[in-house]
Amino acid sequence: MITPGIDPNNDVFGFIHSQIISLASKVDNLTIITLRPSKDVPSNVKVIPIKEGNRLSRFLSLNKAIFSALRKEKFDLVYGHMYLEFSLIAIPYLKLFPTPLVIWYEHSSTPLKLKIVHKFAKKVFSASKHGFRLPSNKSVVMGQCVDTSSFKPVKNKNPKEILSVSRLSRSKNIHTIINAIAKLNDKELKLTVVGSPPDEAGQKYLDELKELAKKLNLDNQLTFTGFVNHNEVKNYYNKASIFVNTSKTQSLDKTGIEGMASGMLLLASNPAYSEVLENYKHKDILTCSDDEIADKLAFLLKLPEKKKIEISNDLRQIAIDGHSVEHLTSKMVEEFKKVINS
Repeated sequence: MITPGIDPNNDVFGFIHSQIISLASKVDNLTIITLRPSKDVPSNVKVIPIKEGNRLSRFLSLNKAIFSALRKEKFDLVYGHMYLEFSLIAIPYLKLFPTPLVIWYEHSSTPLKLKIVHKFAKKVFSASKHGFRLPSNKSVVMGQCVDTSSFKPVKNKNPKEILSVSRLSRSKNIHTIINAIAKLNDKELKLTVVGSPPDEAGQKYLDELKELAKKLNLDNQLTFTGFVNHNEVKNYYNKASIFVNTSKTQSLDKTGIEGMASGMLLLASNPAYSEVLENYKHKDILTCSDDEIADKLAFLLKLPEKKKIEISNDLRQIAIDGHSVEHLTSKMVEEFKKVINS
């Protein structure tokens, strides 16, 4: 497995650690090449770290790690998880030491590197049909990866607290949520935005969000937490009652599923969640366009407590059935076996 990170304390990749633990319980041996390693792994897991540094040093370190691992051991397959560049680099070595490749991709864009990697991959896993958009008979929709034993409901949530968890990029469309809060004109409402900017453009967007909040007189109702590691982010899910996702990437953000698993109501203008809730009877009140966010929020806030509990219980069950770590890794192993035996 080649993956960006397995450190459980990382804010972006911390969730992968639980996937490793579950996957390791279902295979004989698992070798992981990664930028962000962890020593807290099962005994049948070998971790090969990629050296940090500039792009050239990382590139050389990754090449060395892949070549050395494939030369020394016979693997049933290689799983390229998330970073397309990792799988792209691996392809020549997988030809030299014939080994099938399976990749994970979850994004609405279809760059050239995806088309190249897709050509050599045996299967492409994605969390939703929105996350992989090339015409292909290799595509397998897997659901997301959420540790539903860790993200779980607690009592005494604040009924007036709204939560968004994501990296702070313009594509995440956080300003739409802020504008919706302003329209509701309820001084008891609180919005917490968990996440940090990934780059300079993200920092500029954060500055714009803070200016917008100030302009709309929401300073006392809006909190930007900045970086929160994966082990601590569940504390924010435990406080809030409604999770809002307005991402324009149209890929299925894991954070919304974490909110569902944590017993929160969900409101999403991201169409990927329409797929998640496709057969759910209350789908129409939980999905919306950007223009409808304020009205739908107002409706959810006024729901009777008994109805809120019913819906939040349903959403947790949807998360468990289709997006838990156990569900994902069991399905992964099934698909791996199909590739190995083909």
